[in-house]
Amino acid sequence: MPKRLIITKVCFHITAVLLLLGAVFMAFVARPLASMMVDMGQGAGNTPDSYVATMVSVAMGVMSSYALVTLLTLCVLAIGIELVIYNLSRLRYWAWIVGIVICGLLILPVLHGNVISAALGGFGLWGLVDPDSVKAFQKSNEPVNSETYNL
Repeated sequence: MPKRLIITKVCFHITAVLLLLGAVFMAFVARPLASMMVDMGQGAGNTPDSYVATMVSVAMGVMSSYALVTLLTLCVLAIGIELVIYNLSRLRYWAWIVGIVICGLLILPVLHGNVISAALGGFGLWGLVDPDSVKAFQKSNEPVNSETYNL
């Protein structure tokens, strides 16, 4: 395995851990907070502010659903990144392509000020486009010659 590919694997592991931390935040902070706000809104009864309480209740229910969907999405993304890391170790060509796409997507948030994501994407891309890495993945993508097997 090429040396700089290890840098890419470490960057992807860090990305997966950050995604899982985001999922934990959604599970233990955002979703319970939204559920608590929904419970507060439902206890308003028929007071003059019941319309506002109902609207708050609906909004918090939507937020709770959003938190659950985000939680599941972040977990699936982390598992997908770990799958790519495993197949990068096995020098699978498709994993190299997916790794380049992931690094490109990690670099994009720099426009919004996310320097950590951009650094992870940049270092990951550096490891993937290293000449040794490119050669290793090109060799793994070569078609198998049927004459080799004496069929």
